[in-house]
Amino acid sequence: MITGCGAVSPLGVGVRALWDGLLAGRTAIAPIAGFPADDLVPRSAAEVRHVARTDPDRAGAFALAAATEALADAALETRTLDARRVGVALGTTLGGMQLFERWMAGGEPLPAGMEAIPYYGPAVRLARTLGCRGPVATAQLACASGTHAIALAADWVRAGRADVVLAGGTDLLCRFVVSGFNCLKATADVARPFDAARRGLVLGEGAALVLVE
Repeated sequence: MITGCGAVSPLGVGVRALWDGLLAGRTAIAPIAGFPADDLVPRSAAEVRHVARTDPDRAGAFALAAATEALADAALETRTLDARRVGVALGTTLGGMQLFERWMAGGEPLPAGMEAIPYYGPAVRLARTLGCRGPVATAQLACASGTHAIALAADWVRAGRADVVLAGGTDLLCRFVVSGFNCLKATADVARPFDAARRGLVLGEGAALVLVE
């Protein structure tokens, strides 16, 4: 069962900020500010502006903040649990690509170990920071990644591989990601999925995690 949840979204940090923003009909779609986007069409997206841009692994930072809220929501602390029975199942599409972007541009070196792998880095960071020593996995199935990660967590608990699993999804916006969707001609300036004149999707970033027991 799910006993806690946490979120980081363009509407704010925390489940309450996300829920209140949705109920109020607020939008977080705005001109991209996190990287040069003058040559992209459109130039708008939903960015998280409440988490420091100085963190080289924003997807990992989003996941950590959401996981911390989920643990608090469930009134649990990982240090009070058997670390070998606490797992992490995290879905992402291109979660750690920001690190590679900076490295390819001649910036800071890549981290050592598994955290240097773009798709696996956020899950490893989450497990190491919170001291989770149970099973750790990344699900990479495009838009279904986070949902698949939650299903994987439920399987682990059901099979007795873990007692508690932090599960969900995290992704970030970076030039590589937005450029890819631009090449697919899949982006639009307005999200209108039920309109006959819809033209595509509006990209966003953030994380949502639940605690599965």
